[in-house]
Order: sequence, then C-alpha cells, then structure tokens
Amino acid sequence: MWKTQKELHETGLCRSDILTAAELIEDMDDNLFQRILRDNNYILHALLPDRRRSLEYELTGSPRSHDRELVPKVNSLIESNFLIRQLYKNCY
Repeated sequence: MWKTQKELHETGLCRSDILTAAELIEDMDDNLFQRILRDNNYILHALLPDRRRSLEYELTGSPRSHDRELVPKVNSLIESNFLIRQLYKNCY
C-alpha cells in the first residue's frame, strides 16, 4: 500500500525539505497569478477586475498581494474560478 508523504517523512524514507504536491501546486498557482498581474500582454490579464482606487487602499490598509477589486462570490461556479480564488487568497 502507498504511504502518504507525511508517513514517508516520519519513517525517514523521504527528506523533510521536499515540498508536498499541494505545496508545489500552490506555488505554481501563485507564480502564474503574479505573472498575469504583471504582464499586460498575458492573455488572462484582460480577465482581471479593475484596479482598486488608491484612497480605498489607503483607508483599509489591505494586506492583499494585488491592487484589484474583489469580485462578489455569488455562486460556487465563480468561487471555483482560478482568478477569483487567487484574488481572495490571503485577503482577510
């Protein structure tokens, strides 16, 4: 039977500094999102919501990693959208 990565770490069969699959995917998602934010010519850049007004940002002091408006999550289909998930990530 296959062992989980945690079990492999505990038994010494796998180094503890190796990222899990979930961590690797999260890193790749973050890198892609940052590329979309920075590159105006990236095909997905046009799908980003408008930028926040600077006054709103100064008043809220938001720690978000982006300067975009948050799109309302009105249903589960929108919540499952990659860009929406990334926009809401770490925003609270």
